Amino acid sequence: MKHKQHSQIASLTQTQDTLVKLRTALKNRVNNILSARGIRANEALAGEKKLDEVLPVPFDELVRIELRVIVAQIRSLNRSIRELETTIAARLERHKNPNSIKGIGKITGSILLSVIDDINDFPDEHQLASCLGILAF
Repeated sequence: MKHKQHSQIASLTQTQDTLVKLRTALKNRVNNILSARGIRANEALAGEKKLDEVLPVPFDELVRIELRVIVAQIRSLNRSIRELETTIAARLERHKNPNSIKGIGKITGSILLSVIDDINDFPDEHQLASCLGILAF
């Protein structure tokens, strides 16, 4: 059975992943709306600056309403994702984690912890990397 802390981090990580996928779907919807009206879609819609550029474009009233609602949701998701990522990173700093393996960041590290449960089962990062099928430097 997983330790309580690992289970909580796993839950946060799963929620973060779900929100990222939802944000991606909404960004794709904005790109589709823009493309259908002959406006080149931009992949960087997660940033506030690019979101600000979408709203002033002259559209029919219903399209403007749809875009305004979607942009508001993307902004809300951005805040929620940042909060979860900050919380995950803070929790991982308190515990031995796989971030010492080259190429493993805080979010990936939290995902790995949710799978392997106790990193202390591995004597060093090389054993952990070997178990995961990656190289540790």
